[in-house]
Amino acid sequence: MFPPLDEIGQDTSLENIHLDRLGYRLPTAAEWEYACRAGASTSRHFGDREGMLLHYAWYNANSQDRTWPVGLLKPNDFGLFDLYGNAAEWCQDFYFADYPVTQNGVVIDGTKSRGSDSLELRGGSYQQPPSLSRSAWRDYQSPNIRSLEFGFRVARTLQTELDESP
Repeated sequence: MFPPLDEIGQDTSLENIHLDRLGYRLPTAAEWEYACRAGASTSRHFGDREGMLLHYAWYNANSQDRTWPVGLLKPNDFGLFDLYGNAAEWCQDFYFADYPVTQNGVVIDGTKSRGSDSLELRGGSYQQPPSLSRSAWRDYQSPNIRSLEFGFRVARTLQTELDESP
C-alpha cells in the first residue's frame, strides 16, 4: 500500500516500485492507450473518420476554447468518457521520444527508466486540432508545469504479483 498522507511529507516523488503497490495512481501510458482504444486498432476507438470526433471529444472546433464537464459526449466501448480532447492526461511514464526496446523486441517500462525529466501526456486537449485527438497521440511536459489543458485520470492497482489473494 502507499504510505498515509501524513507520512509522505514534502518529497512527493514515488519509488520505482509504485506499480507493485496496491492503491490509486496515474495510469501508465500503455494502460491509458489500452483503455482509450477499447479493443479497436483504428486511430480512434470509433474508427478513423474524423467527422465522428465531435460526438466523442472537445477539441478546437467545438470546445469554445474551454474545458467541459466530463460525460456530456459519448463514451468509448469500455464506458470511458473524454479520452480525446478536453484535457490532455498525465501518465506515470517518463517520456521517451522513441520507446527504447530490448534485444528481444520488448519495450522498456517507461515508469522505471527515465527518457527525460518529463512525463507523458495522452489524449489531446480542447485547444488542439482533430488530427491530434487520437489514441496514439502523445506529448510530454515537466510535471511541475500547470496548465488548463492538463488533467488526469486515476488508475488503481488491485492486485500485484506478490499478492496471493484472488
